[in-house]
Amino acid sequence: MAGKDAIEQKFRQAVAAHGAGRADEAMAGYRAVLARDPKHVFARHYLGVACHQAGRLNEALPLLESSTARLMDNAGCRLNLANLYKDLGRRAQAEQHYLAAARLDPGLALVGFNLGQLRESTGDLAGATEAYRSAIQLPQAAARLAVLSVDVDPQAATALAPAATEAALLGELLALCAHAGDGPRAERVIARLSALGDDVPLTEAGATLARSGHLALARLSLEAALALNPAASRPRAALVTVLNDLGCFGEARGHAALGLANDGSDVRLWVGAADADKELGDLAAAVGGIERAVALAPERLDILSSLQQLRLCLPGGDPAGDLVAARAYGEAVTRHAPRPAALPSAAPPRAPGGRLRVGLLSGELAWTPIGRFLAGFIEHYPRDRLELWLFSDRAAAPDALAQRLHKRAHRVVDCAGWADARLAEAIHAARLDVLLELTGHAGANRLPMLSWRLAPRQGSFLGYAGTTGAPGIDFRIADAITEPEGSEAHSSERLLRLPGSYFCFDPACPLPEVAAAPMGERGHATFGCFVQRPKVSDPALAAWSRVLEGLPGSRFQLRCRSFTDPAAVARTADKIAALGGDPARFDLLPWGAQGDFLAHYGGIDIALNTYPFHQATNLCDALWMGVPTLSLTGERHCSRMADSLCRAAGLEGWCLPSEDAWVEAALALASDRQRLAALRAGLRATVCASALADGKGFAARLTEALRGL
Repeated sequence: MAGKDAIEQKFRQAVAAHGAGRADEAMAGYRAVLARDPKHVFARHYLGVACHQAGRLNEALPLLESSTARLMDNAGCRLNLANLYKDLGRRAQAEQHYLAAARLDPGLALVGFNLGQLRESTGDLAGATEAYRSAIQLPQAAARLAVLSVDVDPQAATALAPAATEAALLGELLALCAHAGDGPRAERVIARLSALGDDVPLTEAGATLARSGHLALARLSLEAALALNPAASRPRAALVTVLNDLGCFGEARGHAALGLANDGSDVRLWVGAADADKELGDLAAAVGGIERAVALAPERLDILSSLQQLRLCLPGGDPAGDLVAARAYGEAVTRHAPRPAALPSAAPPRAPGGRLRVGLLSGELAWTPIGRFLAGFIEHYPRDRLELWLFSDRAAAPDALAQRLHKRAHRVVDCAGWADARLAEAIHAARLDVLLELTGHAGANRLPMLSWRLAPRQGSFLGYAGTTGAPGIDFRIADAITEPEGSEAHSSERLLRLPGSYFCFDPACPLPEVAAAPMGERGHATFGCFVQRPKVSDPALAAWSRVLEGLPGSRFQLRCRSFTDPAAVARTADKIAALGGDPARFDLLPWGAQGDFLAHYGGIDIALNTYPFHQATNLCDALWMGVPTLSLTGERHCSRMADSLCRAAGLEGWCLPSEDAWVEAALALASDRQRLAALRAGLRATVCASALADGKGFAARLTEALRGL
């Protein structure tokens, strides 16, 4: 009995340390209890909670799952497990346990608030509203909402809601102020929370503000948390994410370094550091950070996907290496994304002879690169031969192009925020003949879900410039230029090559008039590239510098979104100098809004593409704005896209086989003002009359290829 009492005393001490915010002491205490009593279910559960709070999601998962399995009637335990599933992105399981917690304890308002946040973050606004409403109707929630009438008066707040802590009241008031747009009052609430001396409520408030898009206030709250507890990983990791979202990449990288010095096992910090490194131009560091995150959290398939996309930007890559990395992703999917037992087997193929039922799955069916490359097909596909279903995984309200595309489809399923299991059931019920996913590894994707076999034939198209390695992807649409004969050896999928190019482009927006070449007014050539910073490789910067060196007085205009951050500009200038170039001859500028961005092409004479990962959308924009664009062709799909596009546009010879030839072609074109002026005047008309803009012809070719499957 004495031994049992000693264990319980040790457990109570660990709980007290946990409540006081001494996480390391608490975890050590819980582990000491489990060493003496491995069956102590609450020590196991609280250790899981502490690991989750510390960002150690891999450690937390088995602890919370095993303990909750023995405490299924405990609403708080179900809530804790749901919160972990939410942070792991396992939305269906999170919702299942939130609903179970609500059934077990209908008065637990936090369940409704957390479920509402889960649904809101995934775009299920109707479901989120329902959850919030149910929570707000509870007596304790109603009392807390009464603090709206109180301007940070703790005594009055306590009188209104005596059961609530001051920190909880202030946290809810902060969220309400943010939603109401009352910034000054929100800042006063943050100051009052800071005065309490506890970093945890500030961290929780910062995370809530970030999820709802109030990034500036989230930053203030998280910085206040760190001022109280500089060694805490959770607010540090959250702040890194917020700073990246604000475009403050240099600051984000600095905070990530501080956090990793204290805790090198925090996956969120490694991912945040890599996101900052990408925008600061340090691709090697970004890849290293993502690889560390993958090693710490092998079940995070989203992180492994981002590694595949980053690899395409690295110079020196090769198709064989890409295939090895892709197959590693496929093996991870097999291990970590098992098919739900409740999901029916794939429906048998429908009777031949009728219309082919094709589903397109994407979060980019709008004015995005995917939407603009798909518009020609969706506008012109033969409705007597195809039945087109759009599964739109996009939370934002439909823009003008999205509305255009939706009108042409037979059926539109708005699936933004749906759990994989729910979406899989909907796709299965549609009885598609062919399912095309349009993302690959280029963003938030559903590749693991496709391993569950939802249609007889499943393929990948447009979104990703390489082999996916994903189980369940049977074929990948390309052409004989991007994937020449013999490329099958480096592809995990069958290659479905379209005749001509697999690109068809529609600007899908009002275009500014083509401006006269700026060389006439400036007296010198201006080269340029408007691009995402990760695609700007060292070899490309070195080649561009060689072009400037070969043409005295010329300049280079490089526009990247990340150049709103002085740190990103300074890092790029330093990189140019280190590569032997003159940074003073580079104008490093941010992108503008949609209309401004296109008008900026009027400020350059010649565009030079990125290498090894070609631009595709921006190349098309440049051509439509009358700007000739030269590219360097390589050995990988991502290094051949410009060749496919230019040939479709009738512009053979604009993709060069070597760096020397690329530099020489740029210098020759810049030296021929008469040819440059003629190209400027006629390029838009040339492209508009070409196969690249022939939506009807492209739709016929793609339809024939799909029916031939």
